Amino acid sequence: MSLFVENEPNYILVATSCAYAAPAIAAYLHNEFLLSQLCSLLIITSIQYHGNPSRISFLLDQFAIYMFVLKALYVNFTGFCGILAYAVFIHYGPYKHHLTHHPHYLVASLWHGSLHIIPAFAVTGHFLI
Repeated sequence: MSLFVENEPNYILVATSCAYAAPAIAAYLHNEFLLSQLCSLLIITSIQYHGNPSRISFLLDQFAIYMFVLKALYVNFTGFCGILAYAVFIHYGPYKHHLTHHPHYLVASLWHGSLHIIPAFAVTGHFLI
């Protein structure tokens, strides 16, 4: 039943979830308050889900992810479509069992962690341009 809910806390993903602090601060400093709040929400829900997995924390994290992606696409961040394609490919693509769904815990965690770090710094980079 709980296909997408992890059984154990994943502290690598808890740590990489903090990468969304960078775009939260950058968005706030550039008066993009909604994006800043979405990044802050994403930090909270991602830490909650990866630190204490449950069905409700999974659903809240997915909600925050989709809201972040929609807002990033709405303001048309440079390169964000490419980052989104990367995320979809490594998480849902035909090679997902070699990447985010790898049987080795560390390999899967690092690929999944890249889904936290790369989009966070892509959005932050948008504000630096």
